[in-house]
Amino acid sequence: MAGSISLEELVALNDEIAALVRSGVPLDLGLAGWGGDLSGRLGHIAKELGAASGRGASLSESLAQQGDRLPPVYRAVVDAGMRAGRLPAALESLSTSARFLEDTRRTAGLAVLYPLVLLTLGYFLLWFVLTQTLPAYAILYDGQPPRLLSTLLELGRGLSREIPLPGTGRMILVGWIAPLLVAALLMVWWRGARRATVMGGQGRGRWVERLPLVGPAVRDARLAAQAELLGLLVENNVPLDEAVLLAAECSADRQLIGNAQQMHASLAKGAAPTPDEWSGFPPLLGWLAGSGAGQGTFVAIAHHVADTYRRRVARRARWLGDYLPLWLVALIGGGVVTIVAVATILPFTELMQGIATMTNISLRPRP
Repeated sequence: MAGSISLEELVALNDEIAALVRSGVPLDLGLAGWGGDLSGRLGHIAKELGAASGRGASLSESLAQQGDRLPPVYRAVVDAGMRAGRLPAALESLSTSARFLEDTRRTAGLAVLYPLVLLTLGYFLLWFVLTQTLPAYAILYDGQPPRLLSTLLELGRGLSREIPLPGTGRMILVGWIAPLLVAALLMVWWRGARRATVMGGQGRGRWVERLPLVGPAVRDARLAAQAELLGLLVENNVPLDEAVLLAAECSADRQLIGNAQQMHASLAKGAAPTPDEWSGFPPLLGWLAGSGAGQGTFVAIAHHVADTYRRRVARRARWLGDYLPLWLVALIGGGVVTIVAVATILPFTELMQGIATMTNISLRPRP
């Protein structure tokens, strides 16, 4: 049962716990029954949580007993929700954020799937041209092909060269290294992106945030979750300085937690936090924290900010699903066609010109 729970599994577990808490069903009975209907890691975790609750452990203690199988950010959100007296609302906010991240990951994956298929087919087509088609051209040059053809033939021979595979004693063609390496990197990224970092910014889940188009959507989803959680905490009379620190701890982002600690110290002294201290939080909420806004105003703005960020995520997700595949197909497909055409047509053109020169045949159309 080693390894962290996946994002989909965390959403399912979180939704079940939220439903049980909201309906007043004891966690030991509810989770034990729900876990009995599941197989694998999720069912095992649910039954363990139910058993721990049956022994009198609180939900936070039960989650802590799971160790690395549940992300620290999840335990932090549960603690914050219990502190605010709004555990179901905090859990539902977490599920919303997690679903945004999962939808974004899935949209990005589907968007690059077809272009990757084109790239793979183009790569192997180019390999075939370099190793099968062009050598047939070279035969006609009697061992003295032109420079372009010689370069392409040398590239083809390099791709077809065998090298030992480290640690196996087997041989592998050089041409297979690039596709296998790309496939391995994609698999590692895909599995890493599934890990339940949710609102965090550490480890392999950070890779998603670094993607040029997907990253902004992920950051917006996390800002929405932070704003929602801040609003819940302040709404339930948690002091603002403590709410800021709790919300930051739910992010699992070390830099944000460090900024929140400084912001906590400033607010506790009655001083306005600096822009550096609220860096990483929604800017409008950081400004409100320093302006001395009332509780009602802060809560209303926090919920509004959360809705705004989530609408931005929805727009980005629609754009990724509608336009990213088109751009990638045009870019990758156009590049593949261009490279294969250059590798095929230019040597053929040189060959035809050489044949025309040797036979004194003009390739110009007659008047």
